[in-house]
Amino acid sequence: MRKLIQTICFLLAMGVGASLPAESGKDPVRQIDAIILTDLAKHGLSPNAAADEIPFVRRVYLDVIGRIPTHKELTKYLADESTDRRAKLIDTLLESPGH
Repeated sequence: MRKLIQTICFLLAMGVGASLPAESGKDPVRQIDAIILTDLAKHGLSPNAAADEIPFVRRVYLDVIGRIPTHKELTKYLADESTDRRAKLIDTLLESPGH
């Protein structure tokens, strides 16, 4: 996750985002993904597979608020069956006092 964030920051600092048209009608997330995938391919790299749920939750907690999740927090996350539960968890942690 940190490598991805570093790559995005590097690309933005180099002005890559400035060359994208403001109203291209394309999804900006897909455009950023395409830029990153192109850069990885140039270096002979491929993206890692998505993390399983439990390691993902542990990583996000450690990265965002500096601690591992409690059993209750992990159980609550795993009980959430929504398709955007990862995004919701990140938003919740970013808005928490621990961040």
